[in-house]
Amino acid sequence: MLTGPYFDYQWRHEARRSNNESTSPLTTDPINVDWHYSYGPVPLVQDLSNWQAKTAGRYVFPYDFGAAATLRLVSGYNWSPILSIAVPNVGSQRIFLDNLDERRSDTVTILDFRVDKTFSLDGRAEVQLMLDVFNALNDATETNFNMRVGSAYREPIEWIQGRTIGLSARLTF
Repeated sequence: MLTGPYFDYQWRHEARRSNNESTSPLTTDPINVDWHYSYGPVPLVQDLSNWQAKTAGRYVFPYDFGAAATLRLVSGYNWSPILSIAVPNVGSQRIFLDNLDERRSDTVTILDFRVDKTFSLDGRAEVQLMLDVFNALNDATETNFNMRVGSAYREPIEWIQGRTIGLSARLTF
């Protein structure tokens, strides 16, 4: 059984991309949408895009052995180096050094696998043992990094964690 595939492409014509980046490891697009100060040659309105794709499948073999896989691909986010400058009568302001569509962070690829075996207990209940391998490709893609020009520029804030193996059981009665 194959579910999906799923594909999503988003075009954005935005005038409110903030030049204050998020340093939260939970943020999937660290350039906030908010009012900001526009200064220099970078236009206020920019055309940006992002995409994601996912497919999943599961097959049950004889003797109740199951195998499943999920593949997810997520485009990186548009970004630009951010510089803090002094603006007369305004104070210190952060500005983008170039258009956001000139740079994109790395694409994230995640492949997960599962194998399982189901055992019947007297026909009244079932136990399913599952072995999961998450991030099987061991992709350590950066998902957020510091965009402010300075000593911490391009320093990672968060990345995809390494390969993880899980063993679990499910009781159905």
